[in-house]
Amino acid sequence: MELELLWRRISPARNISLAFSEDGLLGVSSFCSIYNKEGKRRKACEYDTISVSYCCDTFAFLSKVFGMELILVDKRGNVIGKRKLRSLTYGVGFSNEGFLVCGGGCKLYDMDWNEVWGIHYNYTAYNRPAYYKGYWYVPTFAGFVIIKARIAVRERKLPHYEQSLSADVCDKYLALSTESHLHLFELDDPLKPKMLWMIKGIAMPLSIAFSPDCKYIAVAENDRHRLRIYDLNGNLVFKRRMCCVGSVAWWQDRLAVGIENKAICMYKVNEEAPFEGPKKEDACTNLSPI
Repeated sequence: MELELLWRRISPARNISLAFSEDGLLGVSSFCSIYNKEGKRRKACEYDTISVSYCCDTFAFLSKVFGMELILVDKRGNVIGKRKLRSLTYGVGFSNEGFLVCGGGCKLYDMDWNEVWGIHYNYTAYNRPAYYKGYWYVPTFAGFVIIKARIAVRERKLPHYEQSLSADVCDKYLALSTESHLHLFELDDPLKPKMLWMIKGIAMPLSIAFSPDCKYIAVAENDRHRLRIYDLNGNLVFKRRMCCVGSVAWWQDRLAVGIENKAICMYKVNEEAPFEGPKKEDACTNLSPI
């Protein structure tokens, strides 16, 4: 496997969260930004946001600049709705049920801004939840909470005492990263995820993303400044040094990477190409003009 850099853009703020639409538009939690396939940017707000999700022809951005606020933006970059949130919130998930905002608890809103339900749990969620067949998987401290409708139906503990950082779902698989581990679960029973494997020694994997065919998991290893890609058996198939890598998102053969020094890079994934080996530094982190 190899990556070919297609374009790089300098962003006006840190790129903490990324989300693709089904037709390849990239939402970036930096001033409610939406990039097209060629890297042209549309900006929908004048301040930074901390999380973004996509569903139903809409990007949902979460901001804490003027208090917690949820901002809905259509694919043309138009703001179509805003809502002030009462509680401290760190992540927003989006599905056809509505959008779920989570912090010290979670609240689900429908598309008409009606609060459908809200719950509290013992730990704080610091990233957006993942969704699978009516179940939400919320990353929390030392594990994750499984929510069905308005009930926190199960709290899953992990064998290590770490903050969960990121979660993603593809088909029947749930990937979850913690401060130094990557886990893969099978969701044949959504209430009882079965752990297939656990990889340790990954330093602060802030963001993870499945490939669309569910064959691979991209990992943004922040502390060691590396982009890693694993297959479903837990084998490392790609590794490259990227200073301050903080977020990843995958659409078709395109892999988007957010760099905390304000760069966004789009790569073409060549699955059949032989891996050339780790490079000293990827071109994405070189901020000179291109």
